[in-house]
Amino acid sequence: MRADLLTPAVPVARGSAARLALEVVNTGELIDRVTVDIPALAAEHYRVEPSTLTLFPDEHATVELMVSLPKDFDAGFHELLVAARSLASGDVVERAAMVEVLPAVLPVLELDPARAIGGRRGVLRARVRNDGNTPLEVVLAASDPVQHLRFQIEPPTLQVPAGASAEALVRMKGRRPLSGGALVRDVTVTAEQAPVVVSAGAEFKQKPLIPTGFMTALTLAMIVALWAVAVLFGVRAALAHEDPKRVVPESFSSGGIDPQALDPSVIGGSLGGAVTAGTTGKPIPRVTVEIFDRQGKLTGTTTTKDDGTFAIEGALPGTYTIRFRAGGIDETWFPGVADRGAATSVVVLAGKPTESVALSVVGRPASVGGVVLAGDGPGAPVTIVATPVDLANGVEATPISVQAVSGKPFSIPGLVTPATYRIRATAPGFQSVEIDQLMAPGTDAQINTLRLVAGLGSIAGSVVDTAGLPVGEVKLVTTANGAEVSTVTPTAGSVGQFALVGLPTPGTYLISFGKPGYRSEVTAVALGAGQQRTDVNIVLRPATGSVSGTVKLPDGHGAGDVHVAVIGAAGQLSTSTYTAGTVGGYRLAGLPTPGSYTLAFTLDGYATQTELITLTAEQPERALEITLASATARLHGFVTTDRSGVGGATIEVFDGVQSRNTITASAPAGLVGNYEILGLAPGTYTVTVTTRGYRTMTILLTLKAGDDIDRSLALTGASS
Repeated sequence: MRADLLTPAVPVARGSAARLALEVVNTGELIDRVTVDIPALAAEHYRVEPSTLTLFPDEHATVELMVSLPKDFDAGFHELLVAARSLASGDVVERAAMVEVLPAVLPVLELDPARAIGGRRGVLRARVRNDGNTPLEVVLAASDPVQHLRFQIEPPTLQVPAGASAEALVRMKGRRPLSGGALVRDVTVTAEQAPVVVSAGAEFKQKPLIPTGFMTALTLAMIVALWAVAVLFGVRAALAHEDPKRVVPESFSSGGIDPQALDPSVIGGSLGGAVTAGTTGKPIPRVTVEIFDRQGKLTGTTTTKDDGTFAIEGALPGTYTIRFRAGGIDETWFPGVADRGAATSVVVLAGKPTESVALSVVGRPASVGGVVLAGDGPGAPVTIVATPVDLANGVEATPISVQAVSGKPFSIPGLVTPATYRIRATAPGFQSVEIDQLMAPGTDAQINTLRLVAGLGSIAGSVVDTAGLPVGEVKLVTTANGAEVSTVTPTAGSVGQFALVGLPTPGTYLISFGKPGYRSEVTAVALGAGQQRTDVNIVLRPATGSVSGTVKLPDGHGAGDVHVAVIGAAGQLSTSTYTAGTVGGYRLAGLPTPGSYTLAFTLDGYATQTELITLTAEQPERALEITLASATARLHGFVTTDRSGVGGATIEVFDGVQSRNTITASAPAGLVGNYEILGLAPGTYTVTVTTRGYRTMTILLTLKAGDDIDRSLALTGASS
């Protein structure tokens, strides 16, 4: 017995069934019954169709096994032994099938407690349970809808084996209310294992800094105090006699001018300008602009608008220094120095605008970080490159590159700001991803997780016949993303070559190869992320058929040892009918299809019989029942008188060359006078009956092959 797996490697998703196909050939000389099982699995996890095979010698058949693996099988490749058992010989043939259990990513996220209570800070416990069949490397993140809170997760990534769980602490920090009632803030925590993202919600109740009762008492006290102050100042104002004076900088009166004699609306000047980024040349909004007189006293302030401009109106005439401040930008004095002592003064003239003040500043270096996920599994090397895309002319745009690992946090420091950076993540076998990120001065930005999709793969190779010659017009069929993908090998040029391109990866593809006149072949090809395979070479074997049946004797019994031959077949294809078991049974296999064949059935003593059969691709197997005819004739009957059978009479059969004799039966009573002569060759005979007391009787008889002649002979008159 021989057994071959037609599907040596198959993929199976959790909860689905895998199809295995095993071809079994009876190489023995007896009819065999074969069963197939998978010893490592309980019977409820697979189904065999048919459950038992009955095979003639040289006959082959295919068994299908539908395998549903237990849920506790981890993702990955598992070897299953498929056993074929012969009931005739007791032989067991085992073949190893490789079953790829596809990953089932099933994270479950729980938060404890459902409501955390605190002041500025609070803590949640995030628990991730892995209900899938593959290890998880989960990236945790937290947020609140109004972005009031800042979060720190320890650790930010959890390694969770299949069937296990792991925990992390989510620390929350945010400004608490000064007084009044407690604030309840919604918090959302996400756990991401590409392509699955699960989330859970909780609440953070922040208690006020000052309790409500204390605040009420304080408010009443302040009302009383304000009332008392108002009364006091009112009385003083009513009793005062000196007129109030306007105070101006001493620098204004240094020239001998009496400020009290001037109208401020006439003498006031204005000071304006713009602030731009030294990196991009773009305006910088919300920069604080402050002016100081000669004594260093702050006399005016404003902020830049969205277009980077600013203006301070009503500044008294004099000399001023200007300071610029903003988050992420070092304190700068006009025209771009670090301290006031090195600053250039700006003169404000009475009733006139000052010449525009222009300043270009550069922010403190920033950094950007995040996580890149390349495929489902952790550990793949990734490259992240940050390139500034909006720098002004003359500013060198130098890309900064870092190496990281899929699923692990990365950070790119030292980014000049403000500027927009194009962040590009790449990994071998995966399609790259790009995003643009605006980097404000001195910030530490965290971008959303970048998911890299595996690159498309391809499967290429050749199809040849058993002689090694390329075969054209072979149809290849596989399935990708639920849709059929097919191609045909060419008959000219690159004969027999094929390529299936644009295949999603990673994955395992079952490819069938078929052409009329050849046996179909099925192979499983595994593709890694973005893999391009060119080593898939297939050998197609000629399609063959068979003819089987039973040869019987004229009496209906099976005829053993009948020689069955295909006339004109290469290699003299032949067999003999069985002499034990199913006596007369036969099977001739390995007949190329399509084709027509003449079969000859030969047995000594019987006429050779021939039959024409036709095998097609649609009907490669034929059943043919044969009944042999004898090659000789049989003569039998009774010798009688007018009263009864005559026993002991001599019967001579003569063909002119050779004679054969027999004597009629004398017992038992029912068979007296019976005779039988077998094996008479076709021809003409004289049949002579002689016995004492009766006249000799002679007749002429012609016999043909297969004749069964019943001739009774009646003797008349006594001999003289």
